[in-house]
Amino acid sequence: MRKFESPLDRSLREAREQGKFDDLPQHGKPIKVKINPLTGDIAEQLLEDADCDPPWLEAQREIDYLIGEARHNYQRAMRMVQQQRSALAAAPPTARTRQLQRVLEREQNVRAQFIAAVTEINKKIFDYNLIAPNIQIHRLKLDFTKELETLDAALTA
Repeated sequence: MRKFESPLDRSLREAREQGKFDDLPQHGKPIKVKINPLTGDIAEQLLEDADCDPPWLEAQREIDYLIGEARHNYQRAMRMVQQQRSALAAAPPTARTRQLQRVLEREQNVRAQFIAAVTEINKKIFDYNLIAPNIQIHRLKLDFTKELETLDAALTA
């Protein structure tokens, strides 16, 4: 009784039987394999040879991008809030109160959006830390309070 053989398996078996693999350049020599010191396995090398990045490295890049985007969006929006606040000086006193209320609401919305973005980034950091091959490359979660202090200080400087 013959077991099922896929067309690929059949082609490989026939080539082996015909001796087509006997004269390969590295025949009989050990395969050179680089072992990644972070993971201790050859998966990284296989991915590198295939011109692919490991999932944890892609996640790391995504996190870096999202952090930069969140900071940029916050600073851009807060600059607009500052401009609106500066424009209040020229507004008539009766309209100034309503406009100030709108500016303060806008500022609160910008901060809330940043906090929501940091919360999402922190979820991605948690997921990243689960797949990162070594604790030495784990990332700390962002502290939105410290982030806001740093970004606000940069805006006033």
